[in-house]
Amino acid sequence: MSKSRSVPYKASETFLSFSFDPYKFIEEGIKIAEDNGLPIRGESSVTSGRAVTGKNYNWYGYNASSPLSIKEQYDVNSGLGSFLDQDLINDVETSYSNIVAKLDLGGDLKASRIKFTDRPLGVFSFAQASKGLIRPVEYYSIDEDKVIEANSVFKGILNKGMTNEIEYFYYLKEGQEYLVEKRQEGTTEMLKNCPTLAPKLDEVSKLVLPYDINNKIVNSCDGYRLRFTSTIKKVYAYREKKGGGTAPYVDIYLATGQNAGFNPEQMLIQAMPNILLARILEKSGVKVRMFGFFNQNINYDSVNKFYMIKNYGEPTDINKIAVFLADTRFFRYWLFNASTGWNFKMTGKRLGGSEGYMMSTIEFNRQMMPFVRNYVDYQIKIGKFPSQVVNKKLMLFGGMELSEGQKLMSDATQKQILKRFYSLSDYVQLQLSKTPKKVMEEIIKREKEAGKTKTEIENYLTDSITDVLTPTTEITKTAPNDKMSENELRVAMQLDTQEQSDEIMKERKNLLEILKTLIQ
Repeated sequence: MSKSRSVPYKASETFLSFSFDPYKFIEEGIKIAEDNGLPIRGESSVTSGRAVTGKNYNWYGYNASSPLSIKEQYDVNSGLGSFLDQDLINDVETSYSNIVAKLDLGGDLKASRIKFTDRPLGVFSFAQASKGLIRPVEYYSIDEDKVIEANSVFKGILNKGMTNEIEYFYYLKEGQEYLVEKRQEGTTEMLKNCPTLAPKLDEVSKLVLPYDINNKIVNSCDGYRLRFTSTIKKVYAYREKKGGGTAPYVDIYLATGQNAGFNPEQMLIQAMPNILLARILEKSGVKVRMFGFFNQNINYDSVNKFYMIKNYGEPTDINKIAVFLADTRFFRYWLFNASTGWNFKMTGKRLGGSEGYMMSTIEFNRQMMPFVRNYVDYQIKIGKFPSQVVNKKLMLFGGMELSEGQKLMSDATQKQILKRFYSLSDYVQLQLSKTPKKVMEEIIKREKEAGKTKTEIENYLTDSITDVLTPTTEITKTAPNDKMSENELRVAMQLDTQEQSDEIMKERKNLLEILKTLIQ
C-alpha cells in the first residue's frame, strides 16, 4: 500500500541498492536470501492468489488455465519473455497514439529539430529505419536441424508454367535435393533456446517466425532475437545544437507495485508518462536510461532497490518495460524473493520482500529522489557507475497517484497521463534550454489556451520545478570520502553539502522569479 509517514526518513534510515542487470539482480538477491536461511516463496504459493476480474490470471500472475506448468509460466528467461497480458500492451500503444495526437510540444522537444545520419551518432531510430525495414532470411534444414549457408541454397519451381506454380528452396547433398524453410534470421536460435516458442509461417512476410502460445510473433526471448535490417542508411537521430556540445542524458525512475490492490493495468498506467517522455526525448536526440525501483518502508528502515530496464541508446521496448514493472509474476514472486535477500544485505535485518508499504509519489519525489541523485552522482564520480550522466538534476521520477481499478483507456486517465507528461517534459526543457524564459513563455501560452487560470498555471509550474529542485532536508558537514567508516559514507553520499543545497535553492529561486514575472 502507498502512504506517507509523518516524519521524513533520515539518510541513516535509508538504504539504496542498484543493479544494471535485472536478471542478475534477481539471481543475486535470491542467493543472498538462501545463503542466510531467509524465507523464500515457493512456486506453489502463487496458485492461491485472488482472481483478477475479467482476466485469466490471479494476483500473482498465475494462469490456472494455461497449458504451461507453474515453472514454465514463471521461468525468468522464457516465461517472462512476454508480458502476461498482451491486450494491455495493445492498449498502451493505442493510448500512446491518442495522447501523442494531443501533444503541443515546444522548445527543444520539437520533432522538426531532428536530423538523421548514417554515422553511429546519437540514438538509433527504429522509426526511421522501419521506413525501409526488411527481414533478412536464413534457410533451415529440417533433415539436418541446422541453418544452411545462403550461397548453398537454390530455388526450385513445381508445376512451372501452370497457374498453380509453387516456389520452394533446397540445397544439394550427394546429388540429392533437401528442402529448407525460409526463416527470418535469428528464428532458429530463438526456437532452440526458448522452448515455449513454436515455428509458424507468417502470411505477410512468407517467412517462418517464432510464435508464442497466444499465437503472437515474438521478436526477442532470453537474449536471443530476430534480426532486422533497413534499406535506409541514415538511421541515427541527433538533435542539432547551437554552439555544439554533447547530447544530454536523462535518467527516469519508474515505480513497480505501489499498491497491493493494483493489478497490471494500474502498474502500467504509472509507467505511461515515463514511456511517453522517453520516446519524445529520444526523438529530440536526448539519451534516456530507465530504472525500475521497489521502495519498502518497514518500521524505521526505508529499503530501496533499483534495477536498470533500459540503457542509453536502446529502444523503448514496451514489452520489456511491462514485464519488469507491471507483470505480477515478476513483481510478486521474483522481486519479492530477491528483495528479501537485498534487504538483508543492506540492513543486516530480516525484512521480507513483501513487507511494509511504499511511499506516496509526492513523498518519494521530494524526499527520496534527492538521496538517490546524490548517491548516483557519487558512484559516478568514484567510477563505480557508468559515467555518462553529468547532471543529477536530470534524474527524474514520473509517478502518479492512482486509484484501485483505474482504467488505462478512460478519458480521465488519459488526461492525468498527459498532465504528468507535461510536468516532466516542461521541467526537462527548462533544464536543457539556454533561454528558460522563452520556454516558460511557451508553457504559459499553452496552459492559457487550455483554459487554465493564472493561479493554476503558477501552481503547476511551481510544482514541476520544486518536484526536482529540492535539496535533502539534512545537510552533511563533510563531503563523502574514503576516510569515513562504511556507515558514515553510506549516509554522507546521500546528503547535500550546504554548498550543494544553496546551489539547488538558488536555481529554484531564479526559475520561480522568472515565473512570477511572466505570470503577472
